[in-house]
Amino acid sequence: MRSVAVPLLVALVFIMKTGAAEARCDLTGPWTCGGDCKKPGGTDHASQTGNSITFIGEDGASSQGVWQDESTVVNFTEPQKHIQLVGHVTGDCKQINWDNHTYWLRN
Repeated sequence: MRSVAVPLLVALVFIMKTGAAEARCDLTGPWTCGGDCKKPGGTDHASQTGNSITFIGEDGASSQGVWQDESTVVNFTEPQKHIQLVGHVTGDCKQINWDNHTYWLRN
């Protein structure tokens, strides 16, 4: 339990100290994965409340994230390993370009 709780606590303290950015748009809803996805064309989902986001990948894996600034979201994919995935949201909020060479298109 300790190995998971400590990194999550560190992430939450970082967010509280730096302040998560105000959400520019609501990412809630279905998305289609493109690029180097585990299942190209698969359906992803996001559920957003304020600046907090729950991401569900096409493989069904769930992770938590936040808005970092007005065009960037951070997905804490494996907080126990201090791994995070950064996504850049397009101006029209219809695409997220992830740093792992995948992208999500709004359905």
